[in-house]
Amino acid sequence: MTLLEVNHVSKHYADLLAVQDVSLSLSSGETLALLGPSGCGKSTLLRLIAGLERPDGGRVVLNNADVTDLPPERRKLGMVFQDYALFPHLDVLGNVMYGPRRRGDSRPEAQAKAGDALTQVGLQTLGPRRIHELSGGQQQRVALARALASAPALLLLDEPLSNLDEQLRATLRRELGTLFAQTGVGVLLVTHDQREALSLADRVVLMRAGRVVQTGGASDVFGRPATAWAAAFLGERNLYLQPGGGVLLVPERAVTLGTGEAWTVLERTPGAVGTEVVLAHRLGPLKLTLSPREVGLLDGETLRAEVEMNACPLLPEDRGE
Repeated sequence: MTLLEVNHVSKHYADLLAVQDVSLSLSSGETLALLGPSGCGKSTLLRLIAGLERPDGGRVVLNNADVTDLPPERRKLGMVFQDYALFPHLDVLGNVMYGPRRRGDSRPEAQAKAGDALTQVGLQTLGPRRIHELSGGQQQRVALARALASAPALLLLDEPLSNLDEQLRATLRRELGTLFAQTGVGVLLVTHDQREALSLADRVVLMRAGRVVQTGGASDVFGRPATAWAAAFLGERNLYLQPGGGVLLVPERAVTLGTGEAWTVLERTPGAVGTEVVLAHRLGPLKLTLSPREVGLLDGETLRAEVEMNACPLLPEDRGE
C-alpha cells in the first residue's frame, strides 16, 4: 500500500532552485533514504513533506489524502531533527508525552503511550532524567521515542546520527534497523552517509543539486550506479574516461586477483579495512583494497590482476554538470 506520494514538487529560495520537479513514493512499512551531498535539497524536500515549508509547485499526498496545504500537526507525522530539538525544561517522560498531549490525549493516556515508546527504544527507566543528564545516544533515542509516541503514519528522520561518534553511529544503525522492522512504520530518512542508507533503507533516492539522479532498491543503486557522478559519490574509485565518450566503471568485484597479467604496485598503504594498493593498469591507476589473505598474493612490487570487462559498465559523464 502506498503511504506517501510526492508529485513534481519544486521549491525556490530567491534565485536558488532548491528542489526541482521531484517525484517519489513510499510504501507502508518501507524505509526510503534521501541520499546526497550537503546542499543537494534533501532536507528541504523533507521539510516540504513535513509541512514545515510550502512547495512552489507539485503536491504531497499522504494516505491517499492531499496534504500539500495542511500544517504539520494535521499530517500525522513523526519527525526527528538533526539536533533532536528536545525541550530542556522537561524531563525525558515529559518530552515523549508532548506529542500525545498536544493531540488531545489525557495525561494518563499520554503517559502510557510515552512509556510504551520509551520501552521500544530501551529507555524505560530514564523517564525522570533531565535532558542535560543524557548522553548523545540517549538523546537520540528520546527524540525517536517522542516521534513514535504519537503513532505516526510516517516517520521523518533528518540526519539522525550525524552528531554522534562513529562507534555509536554503527551501534545505532543496527538498533534503528531492528526498531523499524518491529514497528512497521514507514520511514523517510535523510542522510549524506552511504553506509547509513545501505544498512537502513529498502530503497534509495539519490539527489544532486535539487534533482533526483537515481531511484531504486538500495543494493541496486549501490551496485549499479546510473552515471559517473553517482558512481563517484557512492564510493567507486576506478572511473576511466573513454576516447569514444562516456566513463568506464571498474568495480572492485570485477577484479580477480592472483591471475592474469602482473601489474606494478605504485602505492601500498595500510587502510581501515585492509591494505590499499594502486596498480599501474593499462586502463589507468587501479585502486584496490586487499584483505589480509589477498596481501599474500603480492609478489614483491607486482600483483596479478584480471579485470572482467563484461562486468564494467560504460556510464554517461555528468561530473562537470
